[in-house]
Amino acid sequence: MKKIFTLIAVILVGLTNGQECATQAEDNFGADVETSRKYISLYSSYLGQKDYQEAANFWWQAQSAAPNYKPNLYKNGVAIYQRLTKAAKKEGDKVKMAACADTLFQVYDLWITTYGDCFEIKMKYANDRVTYFPNDFEVSYEKYKAAFAEYPEEKIKSSWVQKYFTTAYMKVVKAKTAECVILLELYDYLSGICDRKVKAGDSKFATAQKTLDKYVAPCASCDKLEELFKPKFEATPDDVRLMEKIVGMMGGRKCTDSEFYILVVEKIYGLTPSYKSARGLALYYYNKKEYNKAAKFFEEALTLTEDETEKSKLYSPLVNIYASTGNCSKRIQYASMIGSNEKNAAIANCIAGKAPSCGNTKVLRSFGYCLALDYAEKSGGKVSSAQIKAWKKSLPTSQELFFDGFEVGQSVPVPCWKGEQTKVRVQN
Repeated sequence: MKKIFTLIAVILVGLTNGQECATQAEDNFGADVETSRKYISLYSSYLGQKDYQEAANFWWQAQSAAPNYKPNLYKNGVAIYQRLTKAAKKEGDKVKMAACADTLFQVYDLWITTYGDCFEIKMKYANDRVTYFPNDFEVSYEKYKAAFAEYPEEKIKSSWVQKYFTTAYMKVVKAKTAECVILLELYDYLSGICDRKVKAGDSKFATAQKTLDKYVAPCASCDKLEELFKPKFEATPDDVRLMEKIVGMMGGRKCTDSEFYILVVEKIYGLTPSYKSARGLALYYYNKKEYNKAAKFFEEALTLTEDETEKSKLYSPLVNIYASTGNCSKRIQYASMIGSNEKNAAIANCIAGKAPSCGNTKVLRSFGYCLALDYAEKSGGKVSSAQIKAWKKSLPTSQELFFDGFEVGQSVPVPCWKGEQTKVRVQN
C-alpha cells in the first residue's frame, strides 16, 4: 500500500511541478498507522489550540512517522513555524528567531522534496525568505521570479509585487550582480500587472506602483529607458499600450527632449489621442518654452481623463505658462485648482504686475501694490519674500502720501480692480 501511495505522490509531483500544488486522494499513514494517527492527532490538537511550540514538537514526530500523510501536513508545518518565527521576532529574540526561521525553511525543503515545488510554495517561500533573511535577496529574487512566471495573475497580491521588485533592486543597485536592464524589464512587467489590477478596481496596486516608481529611479536614466524601449517600439510600432508605457515612463523621468520620445508621442497622439499622449506633447513643448503649444495640449489632456490625481499634475505647469504669457484670468483659474493659497498668490502677482499702469500718480499706482500685499498675506507663504520686498519698494514715502492727501491705514478703492479695497501703506 505504501508503494502505491508513493507512486501516486510521484505522479502528482510530475503533473503539478510548475503548476498547482500536489493533492492526494487518500491519507497515507505509513507502516505504523497507530503511531502516525497518534502524533498527527496530537500536533493537530495543539495547532487548533494555538499552542504552536507543542504543535511543532509533535509535528516532527508525525512527519517522521508518516512523511507521505498528505500535502497539508507540510502546509501546517510551515504555518506553525511561521507563527513561531513571527513571535520570536516580535519578542526581539534574534537568536530564537533565526533558529525558528532556519527550521521553517527545513520544513519547506521537506515539503518540496516530498511533493514537489509549485507556484504557491514558491511564493510562500519567497515571502518568508525576504522577511526573515532580507540579505538573502538573491534566493528570494529567484523564487519570486519562478513564482510570478506561474502564478495566476488574478491571485497576485500587491505586497508580492513590491517585495519582488525590492529584491531585484537589491541585486541591481546594491549588490551590482545584475544589469539595469533586469530592473527595467521587471518594472515594465510588474507595472503592467499594476495597471490591470487598478483598472479592475484594486487600489492597493496604485501603492505598489509608487514603490516601483521609487526603486526604478537609479536605472531609469533617459538613455537606459530609450535603450529598453526603442527595440520594442521598432518591433511593434503600432502597439498603443507600449507607446503609452514609453510616454508615461519617459515623461515621468523628464526625458522629453529625446527625438525618440517625441516620435512616439506624436504617433500615439495621431492614432488615438489620450491623456498620456496629450500630456507627453505638452511636456515636450513646455520644456522647449513653446508655451502656446504646450498650453493647448495641457488643456486637451485635462479633457481626456477623469482621474483627479492625473489632472492635478497639469495645474502647476499651466499656472507657470499663463504667468509667462501674462494671461491673469487663466493663471488664477488653474491656481485655484491647486488650492486657496496658490489662488491668492496668483491674484497677488497679477495685481502687482498690472499696478504700474493703474493710476496716474505714484500714490494711486501704489494702491495696486498694497492690494497685492493683502493677497500675499493670505497666500500662506506662496509669494516669495523677494517679490514682497520689491512691491514694498514701490510704495510711496510718508511725504508723498501727505502731498497727495492720503493717510496711512486709510481704506481706498484700487484702480483697475473694481470692487477691491485696500489699506494705504508707505515704505518702511
